[in-house]
Amino acid sequence: MEIVVKNVNKWYGTRPVLKDISLTLNTGITGLLGPNGAGKTTLISIIAGLMRPSAGRVEINGKSPYYNHSVRKYIGLLPENAHLPKRFSIREFLTWQAITLKAEKKEVDKVLDIVGMTRYHKETIGSLSKGMKQRIKFAAAILGDPPILLLDEPFSGIDPHGRKILRNLILSYAKEKTIVFSSHILEEVQMIAHNIVVLKTGYIVAEGTPEGIRKLLTDVPYKVYIETSDPIKLINTLFERKLIHMGKIESPDGITVETFSFSELSTAIPQIAVQDNISIKMFSPEDVKLEKLFEYLTMRGDLT
Repeated sequence: MEIVVKNVNKWYGTRPVLKDISLTLNTGITGLLGPNGAGKTTLISIIAGLMRPSAGRVEINGKSPYYNHSVRKYIGLLPENAHLPKRFSIREFLTWQAITLKAEKKEVDKVLDIVGMTRYHKETIGSLSKGMKQRIKFAAAILGDPPILLLDEPFSGIDPHGRKILRNLILSYAKEKTIVFSSHILEEVQMIAHNIVVLKTGYIVAEGTPEGIRKLLTDVPYKVYIETSDPIKLINTLFERKLIHMGKIESPDGITVETFSFSELSTAIPQIAVQDNISIKMFSPEDVKLEKLFEYLTMRGDLT
C-alpha cells in the first residue's frame, strides 16, 4: 500500500520540527535514520494520523489518515514511548487491543504465536523484559493484519537476542507490507531496510539504498559498550574471532569495543554467550558513524 508524504512541515509554536518532507513509500522496509530530535517520531505520528501537519499533506489510498478511521484501520503502530498497562496479563492487553480495533478475538492467539509469546500469555506485562515488551507491542501492531506497519525505535534498549527476534519478525513481512521504522543506529537500519531516509533537524539530508550509504563509511569504526559477567573472557574471544579491532575494559562488568562490522558482532554475541557460558546484560551501540555521515552529507550534498 502506498504512502505519499508531500511537502510536510510541522511547527511546535515557532519551532520547526519537520521541514518540507516529501516521500513516496511502498511495499518493503524503509528506515528513518537520525539522532534524537531529528523529527522521526513526529513524522511517524503524522503518517499514523495522530497529528496534523502544519503544512503539506499525507495520503494513504488517496485519503488523509488524520482522525480518519477508514484509513487508520490500514495502519499498525508500534510507538516508542507507549506505557503498557503493567497489571494486565499479556492476553488481557491484546484482547483489549483487539476489541478497540474491532478485530476478531481469535487474532489474539494468532499474534501471540507469531511473536513466540503463547506460553507466556498469563504473565503480567510489568514482569516482562524490555525485549518481551517490544514483542508484545509488535503483536498489538499486527492485530488485524494491517498492510502498513509504523514502528518507532522498535529496537531501543533491547538485548541482542531480542533484537534478532524482532528483526526477523519485521523481515518476515517485508514482501507483503509497507513498513516504516525509525532508529538512531545506522548499522541497525542497514541490516533490514531496503531504503534509508536520513533526517537531521527536520530535513531529509539523504535517501538511498543501504549499499549506497554503506559505501560512504567503509573506513569508519563502530563503537559498542557491552556489559557482561566476564569482560576479560569476552574481549579475548572477540579478538580471537577478529570481530573487533579495539577493546577496552571499562569496569569489572563492562567493556567498550570497536568493530568495522556491527552486523557480524551483533550476530556473534549471543552465540559466544552460550558457548563461553557468560551472560550479556547490555549491548549498547554508540553510533559514531552517523555523525560521520552527516559531516559527509554537509560537504557533499544529498546522496542519490
